[in-house]
Order: sequence, then C-alpha cells, then structure tokens
Amino acid sequence: MAPLAPDSAGRLDKLRRFMKRQDLQGIVIGAAVNVRYLTGFTGDSTFALLGTDEALLVSDGRYSEQLAQECPDWPCEIRPPSLPLIEAVARALQHLGWRRLGFESHRLTVAEWLHLQDRLPEATWCPLASAVEDIRVVKDAYEIAYIREAVQTAEKAFQEWLGQVESTATEKELADHLETALRRHGAQSSSFPIIVASGTHSALPHARPRPVPVADADWLLVDWGAVCHGYHSDLTRILIARTISAKLEEVRAWVREALERGLQAARPGARASDVDSAVRRTLAEAGYDRFFCHGTGHGLGLEIHEAPFLRPGHDTLLQPGMVFTIEPGVYIPGWGGVRLEEDILVTTEGCQVLSQLDWRLKARG
Repeated sequence: MAPLAPDSAGRLDKLRRFMKRQDLQGIVIGAAVNVRYLTGFTGDSTFALLGTDEALLVSDGRYSEQLAQECPDWPCEIRPPSLPLIEAVARALQHLGWRRLGFESHRLTVAEWLHLQDRLPEATWCPLASAVEDIRVVKDAYEIAYIREAVQTAEKAFQEWLGQVESTATEKELADHLETALRRHGAQSSSFPIIVASGTHSALPHARPRPVPVADADWLLVDWGAVCHGYHSDLTRILIARTISAKLEEVRAWVREALERGLQAARPGARASDVDSAVRRTLAEAGYDRFFCHGTGHGLGLEIHEAPFLRPGHDTLLQPGMVFTIEPGVYIPGWGGVRLEEDILVTTEGCQVLSQLDWRLKARG
C-alpha cells in the first residue's frame, strides 16, 4: 500500500479545542509517538510545541532534511550540537512567551520537567496525563487502513511460515523464521519479540523462545504481529503438533467460547470492562478463570499497547473507530497455556474481526 496522508490538521484542531477547554496557551509534546501522530515526523529526539495559533518543532541537525520532507508546514528550530534538547525547548518557550503550559506528565522525565520549571519560573505548568492519547484512541480512516495492512501482512507471513514448521526446529529458530517472513512480506518489523512457546512453556503468557526443540510438544502457542507504516497488529494462535488431546480440546474450546462472547460484548456504548467481564464469566463457567492472569485486551495503533484497555474497572465507553485485541487465555502451571487473540474494529453496529486466519491450525512437521 502506498503511504497515505494523515489528517494532521484535524488532529491539531482536536488538541487545540482541548487546550481551549483547559485554558492553555501552549502544550509541550515530547513523546515521539505523539509527535508523529500530530506532525507526521517519524524520527525521535524532537519536541512539538503547540499553541492556539502557533506551532514549532525543536530538533537537531540529524533530522533537518527529514523534517523538511515529512513536516513541510511546521516551522522548525534546529539546536546546535552543544545545546541540550531540553534547554533548546526552554529557550523556544521563553521566546514564544506562553505562561500557562500543558505538558505530558506521563512521558516527560522529572529531570526535564524540573529544568523547564527552573528556566520558566513565571509559567504555570499543568500536567496532562493523556491529552494526545485521548485523541488517538479513535482511529481515522488513514489509521484503520494501515492497521488492516499490518494484520494482513502478519497473516501472509504466518501462512508462509506455517508450511516450513518442522518438529526438529527450536522455539527460537521458529520465532526467528517468522520474523524473517514478516519482513519479507513488507513489515518494517515485528510488533514485539515474537513468542513461540511449546508444551508446558506456553503456561508463561510472555514466554521467551528457548533454544529447545519443539519435537515432543503437543502444541505451540504463537503470538506475533507486524508493523506497517508505524501501525501494529497482534495475533495469537495455537498450533496443534499432533492429534489433539481431550484436555487441550476442552481448554481450547472454552477459550474460543470466551473470545466469541467477548466479541458479542464489543459494541458502541459498551464499557471496556464489559468485554473483560464477558470473557471472565465464560472462563469461570468452566472453572478456568483462576488461570486467566491478564487483561482481556488492549488498543492497537502507533503503539502495541495503548488505550482502550479491556480490564476490570476500565469504564471507557467503546466508540466506532476504536481498534483493540481480545485475547482470552488459560495458563495452567505444569501443563501449558492456550490463548487465542483477534484484532477488533468497533463499528457503528458492533465490531469487525480484522483477521481472516483460521483458529484451528495444525503443524506439518
């Protein structure tokens, strides 16, 4: 897919409306992911300073050409190598003259914040926990297109990899092969370190692939995703290595049922915790809820884990355009783990599963 143009103006308008409600003259954005979302700049070590009428990017000489290409409408101030970035930001703010400032309290370091306070003692600093993230939570058409591409790329790579799985390979070798397949099919990278866990090792939700052959395992848990144009996908499947045992069939069936009920609960106006509750109640029916040790899902976008979070107590109302995972799992120490994960788009009528990959899979080797 050719690169698409983000609606940067629309995103900035939303943030400026937020600033007006908070009576802010300016906002300091330092998180690379949020700078990218607002400006289109894909580098790092850069701050975006946004006022009600003014805007400025503060960066360094490594990115002069990149900024000109990716952010032609943004004024840029390039600091000299001898000037620390946070001091360059402070001087820019002094020049802009803003006195009531918002800042990313969850992203800025304490040292950076103290430096800005020291250099601008007359300014009022207003901590903002998630100003940009609250806008990012609902994806626009540009973002949804790239997430779809990331899902499709992950599926294509997996299908290629599936035909190459051999029982003599180790977990790490299989994970490495899948990473290679992702890149061959156009991904920038995997969304996170790929998980390939066999047998009892799959009882670790974030198992690290070992240099251990998978030959004796009854199944593999495979968790992977692709990054395309900065946007992430995240899928998990259980790969049956031989005839499925009665226990594995039972656990997988209940995990699948929990996933289905989570999908039914994922609709506009529902709370994020409602989806989590639907999944947990299902696993409780089978007595497996005590083996479910993480949240039901998380948002996907420029980050692999972002809002909304589908956990107990998270009452975010679901809206069309939100994209997140639903990933129930059962992890039994000494036996193994089963997780099934889909990427979901909330629509006006309910939700859409973005993956087309079958959940009943069997290895060749």
